[in-house]
This record gives sequence, structure tokens and C-alpha cells, in this order.
Amino acid sequence: MTLLPPTSKATLSRLAKLRARKGREESGRFLAEGPRVVLEALSAGLCCRALVVSNSASEGEAELLSKVLSACPKGLASLLPEREFGRLCDTRTPQGVIGEFDQPRPPDFETLRDLDGTVVVLDAVRDPGNVGTTVRCAAALGAVGLVLTRGCVDLWNSKTVRASAGAAFRIPIWTDIEVPVLAELLEQESTPIWLTASEGTSLLELDQTPGTVALVFGNEARGVGREWRRIKGLQTVSLPMSAGVESLNVASAVAAILGILMTKGGRGRG
Repeated sequence: MTLLPPTSKATLSRLAKLRARKGREESGRFLAEGPRVVLEALSAGLCCRALVVSNSASEGEAELLSKVLSACPKGLASLLPEREFGRLCDTRTPQGVIGEFDQPRPPDFETLRDLDGTVVVLDAVRDPGNVGTTVRCAAALGAVGLVLTRGCVDLWNSKTVRASAGAAFRIPIWTDIEVPVLAELLEQESTPIWLTASEGTSLLELDQTPGTVALVFGNEARGVGREWRRIKGLQTVSLPMSAGVESLNVASAVAAILGILMTKGGRGRG
């Protein structure tokens, strides 16, 4: 591995603050853990502020780390002892590299009007792994965008970023959106709103699916907020499941429903 200078105390202090949501919001930056996610961020053109490599990175990580260092702008990479490196990570088994990046500029809320396809809406979903995996599924299965309502976990939580496997850098995502504001825009555009719930109409019973639709998924424990139930013209749909199975986690439900919509001809990203 290329000889790297030691990580400065100033860099360590800055990165430690990014473990907390407040630090991320104040700085507009986030941490990307692991060589694959860091490579995705670099490939997406995100501004890298620092790259920290563990001095105990395994031989199995050497090839990927070499690619990361080659892609990283010169002068940003440094080396950190394993024990101190572990304190920056959320994972039990750190993957040898952490990148500090500027958060992508969020898309303008009004551009939601221009989307043509399936938009996934997460309502107050707080589990970072679920949100990150949902982002990954949405990007992989044709969704044209994703909305996180106010009350969802921070998109730039390192666990969320890691679970998204870089998909958070490739699909438009609107965050911290108030439900009434979102509902008003969707109604103005005559966009159908499908609320997913166990008591809804089975997706397999629908003869046709709209080309553009907002699919709303609720909190794992409480479902969607009451505000959604007040929306006129809202349709409740359900995922057909085997007897004895009550529910799936949000990410699994998103993947299954998007898969059904794709087979039914619902439009997504090309």
C-alpha cells in the first residue's frame, strides 16, 4: 500500500463529529465506510474532503483499497491505527477505509412534478438499515425517485449510506418533507397515491397500474401517519402473502411491490 502520512488530530476531530446527525447537518458532510461505498461516492463525483485508511487493512481489502487511493484526489489520504480507526466506524468489523464527503445537493422539491414513473415514499421510517436497503431496492427496481418524510432517519447516517450500497448517490431523494406539502403537490399533479397496508386491495387483483404513482410505506411498528388517511382519492393496496405471515420489513415490501409493478408494466427509470 502507498506510504501515507498519519491522520491529523484536526481531521480526527472533524470526522468524529460526523457520527452525530447534528454534526452532519451543521457541516453538510457525511462519512462513507468501506471501500465499495467510498468508490461509489468518488465515481458519483462527490467532493471528498478526507480519506482515512486503517493500518491493519487486510490483504483481501488491498486491491479495492488500491483502487480507492488511485481515485482519491492527492493529498487527502492518511493512515490511522486500528484502535482509533474503529472508534470512527459503526461496523463491528471495519472495512479498512472511511471517506469524508460533502452531501450531494438535494434536488429542488418542485422537480418532483416532472417525475414520470414510480416514486417511493417512506413515512417516518427510522431504522437506518431499512431506509438504506430501501434506497438500494428503489434504484435497482425502477423507481424514479424516493421521498423521506419528516421523522425518517437521517439519509446520511453512515449505516444508511452503507446499506444503500452507493444507490443514495444515483437516485433523486427528497428528505425531511412534510406530509401535507407532499400530498398537495401530488394532488396538483393528479398523481395517484397508493398507500400500502394489509387491508388494501391486493396488487394482483388490479388489472392496470398507472404510469406514474406515489407508493407510500409506513413506519414498521405504527404504519403510516394519520395525515395520509385524510387525503381524498387515496387508494390502499396490499402485497399478497402466504397464510400466517403478517408483514415484511419496509425494504422487503418495497422490493416485492416494485417487482410486481415492473411485471405489470409500470414505468420506471430506463
